[in-house]
Amino acid sequence: MVSGTNAEKTRHLIGLFEQMKVDEFLNYLNEDALYQFGNYPPAIGKGAIEQTVKASHLDQIKGIKFDIQNIWEAGDNVVCEMLIHYTRIDDSILTLPCTDVFLFKNGLVQEMKVFMDATPLFAPPPEPVDRLGILKQALTAVETNDVDTYITLFTEDAVYKIGNYEPVIGREGIKAFALPVMQMFKSVVHEAKNIWELGNTIVSEMNVIYTRQDDKVFAIPCLNIITFKGDKIQKYQAFIDASPAFS
Repeated sequence: MVSGTNAEKTRHLIGLFEQMKVDEFLNYLNEDALYQFGNYPPAIGKGAIEQTVKASHLDQIKGIKFDIQNIWEAGDNVVCEMLIHYTRIDDSILTLPCTDVFLFKNGLVQEMKVFMDATPLFAPPPEPVDRLGILKQALTAVETNDVDTYITLFTEDAVYKIGNYEPVIGREGIKAFALPVMQMFKSVVHEAKNIWELGNTIVSEMNVIYTRQDDKVFAIPCLNIITFKGDKIQKYQAFIDASPAFS
């Protein structure tokens, strides 16, 4: 990063945007300043700039945070590269790359040009993922020996680790691991104790009730940590000692 008087002013201006203090931001502009956001026509003059900024994407968000990556000052110009973290109305976070170019004249901003693609900000947020529903499908597939449905609930490169066994990778690896286990028992039932959904991860505490072919029944405590990528399971780790059921 290269610092200077105008670079420090730029940092301050970006801080005002972060606080959504548009009126205070206008005090740092020349009367005939130019403001251009992406592909939109430039706004010239404080009045037009105020109208453009307040009528643009600010009404699409609840909050905004600028993460400055680099800032350079060259003469009267400042280039500021950053990541913008938008908090949308539905509380989802959207991060977009952006670079602003400032031209200063007589100590005030003469031009501010924003180079970015803000299209995702105006797109409707994705439908929420029913992770609990997907986990229920996975457990039901185990209980019904439906390994083909079971593996479709995982990503192609999913990591699958049960107890102290070595992890297996991918759907075919999961199938090769799970199918013999499913076929070994008359029935497998999952008795839920506690379940927590934490972002894209589900933590579930349960008893796994195995009924062997000799009709012996074993209730084994288990804790699962399941991490999702979109609507598929990316990582499934079961903390369990099922050796009594296999003995």
